[in-house]
Amino acid sequence: MPFTLSHIAAVLPMQSGTRTGDGERRGPLVASALAFGAMVPDAVLFFDFGFLPVRVDRDTTHSVVPGVLVQNLALTAVAVAVWHLLLLRPLLALLPDAVRARVAEPLL
Repeated sequence: MPFTLSHIAAVLPMQSGTRTGDGERRGPLVASALAFGAMVPDAVLFFDFGFLPVRVDRDTTHSVVPGVLVQNLALTAVAVAVWHLLLLRPLLALLPDAVRARVAEPLL
């Protein structure tokens, strides 16, 4: 897919197994983890990972080993942790009250 955000469309069919929608847990999957997991292989196009002790480039993140099974899982875990621990609540606080009331429960 040519546009990184469009990668989320590939995981939309798994949406019924996530904790989104009406706020009730419907499955073991976390929607934000699916979204980040779909986009993280292209993170090397936007961020410099030269500080890491291993080679992280487009070829490795788009390969099965070490890409998907090692690097992508680690990068996705970091992205999901940053999203849930640092960014989610402040961004929800910036939303208008009417919008926040509709989206806060499914996301938390």
